[in-house]
Amino acid sequence: MTKIFKQLGRHWAACLAVVALLIVQAYCDLSLPDYTSKIVDTGIQQGGIESPVPDTVRSTTLQALELLMSEDDAALADEAYSAPDADGVRTLKPDADTAALENAFTTPDVVLYMAAAKNAATARRYHRHRGPHGL
Repeated sequence: MTKIFKQLGRHWAACLAVVALLIVQAYCDLSLPDYTSKIVDTGIQQGGIESPVPDTVRSTTLQALELLMSEDDAALADEAYSAPDADGVRTLKPDADTAALENAFTTPDVVLYMAAAKNAATARRYHRHRGPHGL
């Protein structure tokens, strides 16, 4: 046994590298299920959207969403965003309570999306029926 340790003593750098690589391999093997879960949950089921709270939103869109929210949720959403810039875009403040905002945004966001999709489908149907020149 002592002869083995003497041989390993001469190659301590290689042994250290092997142990380090084994630790990295174990970490990667253990983190793989978490990555796969995030791919399926966020990437596939939610279309890549991690949170219903937008980082930036136009003032007009935020006003439309606030019409569909309760008064408390609308006030919370209004306080969570900065004042509009020159283009009318509002940015989420870093100290905003995203957990409360997720509950406030989920239903109004879906309703607004469904209304926009319905309007787009109606416009396509109307455009197809009337022709490109309204004839």
